[in-house]
Amino acid sequence: MRKAQKKQAEDFVRLLADAHNELKKYIENKNYEPAADLLGECQRGAIELGGLIEKTEGEDQHTVLLLEEYCESIYQLYEQISGNQEVQANKLYKRLRQALIRVENSIKNDIKARLEIVFMPYKASMWDSLESIWEAAKEDPDCDAYVVPIPYYDRNSDYSLGQCHYEGEKFPDYVEIVDYHTYHLENRRPDIIYIHNPYDEHNYVTSVDPQYYSYKLKDYTEQLVYVPYYIYEEPAKPDSKATIEFCSRYVSSGILNADKVIVQSENFRRALINALLVYRGMDREFWEKKVIALGSPKHDKVTNEDINKLHIPESWERLIKRPDGSRKRVIFYNTSLNALLRYGEQMNRKIRSVLRFFYENRETGILLWRPHPLVQATIESMRPELWEEYKEITDAYRKEGWGIYDDTPDFHAAFALSDAYYGDYSSLLLLYQETWKPVLQQNADILDYRKRFVTDRLYYDGEYVWGTAREFNGLFRINPETFEIKYMGQFPDENPEEYRLFYGIAQYGGKLYFCPHNAKYIGVYDKVSKEFSSVALKEDIKDIERKFSGILVFGKFIYLYGGRANTIVQLDAESNKIIYIEDWIKEIVKHQEDYFDFHILSGCIYNGSLYCPGSGTKGILRISLIDLSYEFISYASDRADCFADIINQDETLWLRPDGSGFISKLDLRTRILERMGKINESSSVCKINGDIYYFSVTEPYFYKINIESEEMVKIPAEEGIYSVCPAGDEILMTTYLTGNLYVFDTVSMETLKVEMTLKENDILEQNDWEMLRCIREYNQYVSESGYVNLKKILEGNLKNKNRKQGAGNSDCGKKIHENMKGLIE
Repeated sequence: MRKAQKKQAEDFVRLLADAHNELKKYIENKNYEPAADLLGECQRGAIELGGLIEKTEGEDQHTVLLLEEYCESIYQLYEQISGNQEVQANKLYKRLRQALIRVENSIKNDIKARLEIVFMPYKASMWDSLESIWEAAKEDPDCDAYVVPIPYYDRNSDYSLGQCHYEGEKFPDYVEIVDYHTYHLENRRPDIIYIHNPYDEHNYVTSVDPQYYSYKLKDYTEQLVYVPYYIYEEPAKPDSKATIEFCSRYVSSGILNADKVIVQSENFRRALINALLVYRGMDREFWEKKVIALGSPKHDKVTNEDINKLHIPESWERLIKRPDGSRKRVIFYNTSLNALLRYGEQMNRKIRSVLRFFYENRETGILLWRPHPLVQATIESMRPELWEEYKEITDAYRKEGWGIYDDTPDFHAAFALSDAYYGDYSSLLLLYQETWKPVLQQNADILDYRKRFVTDRLYYDGEYVWGTAREFNGLFRINPETFEIKYMGQFPDENPEEYRLFYGIAQYGGKLYFCPHNAKYIGVYDKVSKEFSSVALKEDIKDIERKFSGILVFGKFIYLYGGRANTIVQLDAESNKIIYIEDWIKEIVKHQEDYFDFHILSGCIYNGSLYCPGSGTKGILRISLIDLSYEFISYASDRADCFADIINQDETLWLRPDGSGFISKLDLRTRILERMGKINESSSVCKINGDIYYFSVTEPYFYKINIESEEMVKIPAEEGIYSVCPAGDEILMTTYLTGNLYVFDTVSMETLKVEMTLKENDILEQNDWEMLRCIREYNQYVSESGYVNLKKILEGNLKNKNRKQGAGNSDCGKKIHENMKGLIE
C-alpha cells in the first residue's frame, strides 16, 4: 500500500472513532433515527476501506477480516436500534471501540507502507545524475520506483518553443521506462519526485515541457528533490564575496521550488547557502534545511563503472587496435558550448589545430571527440555565423574516418576507454578527474604543441637570466645575448614533478635564493660551485601550499613574505638563522573587509622598512627592518583592495592589482590612493629608466607610465605577458601560454621574439602523470601551457600507481535515497 493510502486509511479510522462519540450521544439522548443513519455511514465507509486494502494487500489480509468483523458488529447494533430494542450507550460504544482498535492496530502493524518514487529526467545523456539513486530505490523492498522521461523543446531565436524531443528510447536497456502519457501525476501523486533540470522557463536554449516546470511538480508530491546534472568546481573560499557572486549563477527556479537540493560537498553547500542568503533572503536555517551535501550520483557512475560491461562499438575498436594487436593511446576530446560562445572563430581554429595534430600522430594515438550534445541547437540559435565553419570541420572529420566522433547519449564508454582527457573546462572535466587519469584543460590560444620553457619569475644577475620551471623541479639559465637556455639541475629534497616550487629569486654573496611557493625548503644555488642546497622551514608551514609569494634582500638578510604561510621570514644569509615575524597579523585581520586566506601578497623595501598592502583592507603594513616594529597605514578608498605587486619611487608606492583591477599609486605623505587606469588580468610590473610597466596575462598589450609626468601609454604586444625581468635597457617578457620569450627595448620601443624550445634530453626523466597530479592538487585541474600541452598528453609517461577506474566504492545514490526516504517516513 502506498504511504499516502495508508495515511488515508489511518485518517479514516480516526473519523470512525469520532463518529462513535457522536453515536454514543445520540443513543444516550434516545435519538435512534440519526443513530441508525450514522451506523449505516460507518458501515459503508468500512466497506470502502476494506475494498481499498483488499485491492492493494489482497483479500486474505488480516485487516480486511477485522473490518468484516467490525461491519458485522455495526449490522447487529443497527438491527437492535431499528427493532426498537433498548441499547446501552456505554456498552455499544465499548464494543465498537474495541473492534475499531483491532482494525487500527492491524493497519499500523500488518500493512507496510510503500513509497512511490518517480524520476523525471529529460536527456538520456544526463541520466547518470540520477541513476544510482534509482538503483537504490529499485532495490528497496519498501519502494516502487518509476523512470518517466519527459519531453523537451529547442528554443527558437524569438524564445518560443521549437522542435520537441523525447529521448525515452535512448536510455540503457536495463532501465524500464514509463511513458509520460500514461503516468498521471494528479492521480499518482508520488511521494518523491527527482528532477535534474532546474531552469523551467528560464533556459534560453531548451525547455522541458511546461507542464513539468518545478513549480507545477511541487503540487503533486511531498518531496520535490533537485539533483544537479553537472559537477561543480569546488570553491576555495566559500565565504568570500567573489565565491558568493560566482555561486549566484546556480540560483535557479528549480532550487527555489525544490523541497530538497542535493549538492556534491559541504564546501559547495556552504558557498551556495551564502549566495542564496545574499540574493534570495530568508534565514540561514531555512536554506540549511533545504540544501544537503550527500555527494553526486555522477561520481558513483564513474568510480563504479566496469569497462567489461560496457558496449564498445566495433568501429571504435578497429581504430584503436593496431594490426599487431597493440593498442593506441586514446584521448578523450571534449568541446563545450561555453568555449565556442566565448572564443568564436578562435575556437574553430583551435579545433582545427587539434585535429591536425592527431592526424599527423594517428599511429601513436586516437582522438575520441565528443562535442556537447546541444552544440547545434545552441550555436545555430545564438551564434549562427559560427555554425557553418564548425559544421564544415565536424563533417570533414567524420567523413575522413581516422578518428572517433562520439554523439551517443552515454559518455561513460568514452570515459572508460580513453587514457586521458583533453578539452574545455566543464562538468565533464571535473567528473573525469574521478577516474584518476590525466586531465588537461585546453587553451584556445595555443595552436603549437612544441614544449617550451615556462617560468613564474625571472631574475637577472647582471650576466645571466635565471628562472625555475613552472611545471616541474628544474633550474634554468638564459644567456641574454644569445638566448641559449641551459638546464642547471634539480633542487634536492623536492618532488621532481612538483608544480610551482618557487616564486621569485634573490641574490646574496654569489648565491641565489629561491622563494618557496610549494617547495618544502628555501632553495639555494651556489653559482660558483654550481651546487644546490636548502634551508629548512619550521614544521608547521613546511607543507603549506602557496606559502610565500615574494623575496627581497636587505643587508645580509633574505626576507620571504606573502602567501598562505601568513608569516614573514628573516633569513640571515651568513648564518642561515631564521626569525619568524608574526605579531603584525592581528593588525591585518582587524582591518580586513573580505575573506582572504593570505594576509599580504606583495612587498617592497623603502627607507629601511618593508611595505606590504593588506589583502582585503584599505591600508599598507609597514615593518621596520631595523627593530621589527610595525604599523598599519590606512588610506582613503571606497573599496578594500588586494594588490599583487608593489614598487616604490621615493614616498610614492605604485601598486598592481591581483587579477583585474586598477593600477594605483599611494602617496605615503598624504595617505591618498589614486587609481590610474584599469587593467585586465594583470600579471607583472617592473621599473626601468624612470618608467613603470604593467603587464596583462591575457591582453595583447602592456602599459608604460612615466613616473614624473604620469603619462600612460599602451604598447601593443603579440600576446599576453606573464613574467618580466629588467635587464639593462631591456625587459625580458615570457608568456604562460606559449612559452615564448620577448625582448622589449625601452629605448627603441621595439620587441624581439625568441623561441625557447626545451631540449628534453637534458632534463631528468619525469613521470608526467605525477606532474599533472601535482598541478591538479594546486589548481583543482590542469590548464594547458607552453610546456604542459597536447604533446605531453599524447606522448608522455602517464603511469599511475594509484587508483584505477572501476575500483571505486562510491555510494552517493544510496545515501541520497535513504536520506530522502527518511524524510517521508
